[in-house]
Amino acid sequence: AEGGVIRFVSRAPKEGVIRAETGAALSSHSGNSNTASFMNGKGRLKTAVSGSREASDGFQQNSSSRKEFFSGKAALALGDGVELSVSAIRSNSLNGVPGGTSAPIGDWNGKVERKANSLSDFQRTSLGLSRAALKMPLTDDIRCSLSGEAGVNRLFFHSAWGDTLTRVLSNRALLSFSFFAKAEAGLEYEKNLLKSETYGTHYTQNTGLFTQWALKPLKGLSVIPSFRFDKNVGYDNQANPKLAVIYSPGFAWKFSAQTGRAWAAPTLADLFNIRGPGNPDFDT
Repeated sequence: AEGGVIRFVSRAPKEGVIRAETGAALSSHSGNSNTASFMNGKGRLKTAVSGSREASDGFQQNSSSRKEFFSGKAALALGDGVELSVSAIRSNSLNGVPGGTSAPIGDWNGKVERKANSLSDFQRTSLGLSRAALKMPLTDDIRCSLSGEAGVNRLFFHSAWGDTLTRVLSNRALLSFSFFAKAEAGLEYEKNLLKSETYGTHYTQNTGLFTQWALKPLKGLSVIPSFRFDKNVGYDNQANPKLAVIYSPGFAWKFSAQTGRAWAAPTLADLFNIRGPGNPDFDT
């Protein structure tokens, strides 16, 4: 492979300064990539944005790829320990699907191995995700955090057998409280919706309650009990306790042990894999 990289970077990032970076790279098979980012750490409003683009014709016929990515974040200090932040990402890609080589390795001569079984199949994906979060103190010893996010993942596949479109819409919300910098409790909600021309329409939904407390009965000893309860639309309610014990007799030593139970519902990808048969009867 052959290629090269050129980068331009501003001064090293420090608290309260502005940083900018841009770069470019070239590689074999008409490959090229460009990146740019900007960060502003001054004042009450802090921002960061970045973007990139990659392209390549690929080694085989019909193996070209195009990718674009963008992300942005802004955080605003409202005073008295209150902070509001928003962020978003966007990703697009287009990839040819050559379907393998038509010649065994022993016959490779620099040309035959580049021939593809398919000259027209391709896959196009796009992902968008946005998030907002609010952090604020309720008292000197109690803090609250509230966040929510929503996203859409879209996949389109074209082949000689036809076109298929799959979309996944996701939503998540989290409310948590911290107490005396030792304990935490909260509520989490998540729902994902699948709209597929192959599998139809399906959804997953889960609500979880959780709590954790760090106890220090003796110097160097921490006992951390925790508990989570999940209510899922597709499975029985789940109760999951956990206990961790950590002992640090000195600076150089730490001993830890934990026991517990964990549970997670299968994702839509587990149940309906567009690249394989999937398993709608998946059981935890």
